Amino acid sequence: MSNKYPNGYWPKIDYWLTKLSQYRVEQNPIKINLALTKLQYFMGREMNKSNTIAGVDFTQQLLELDEI
Repeated sequence: MSNKYPNGYWPKIDYWLTKLSQYRVEQNPIKINLALTKLQYFMGREMNKSNTIAGVDFTQQLLELDEI
């Protein structure tokens, strides 16, 4: 993770959750889709970051376990 996100991706996730709620109230399906896409991206990044223990990335192993 770069210095661009020193606190992880949670600030971005919070931002897009707020926008999703706003777009839902506005009933704007295009903007809702945008917010969902952004949330999927940043959640994926955060999850990949969280799958690292002692510098070892366990993402692939966890994905394989999900298929069992």
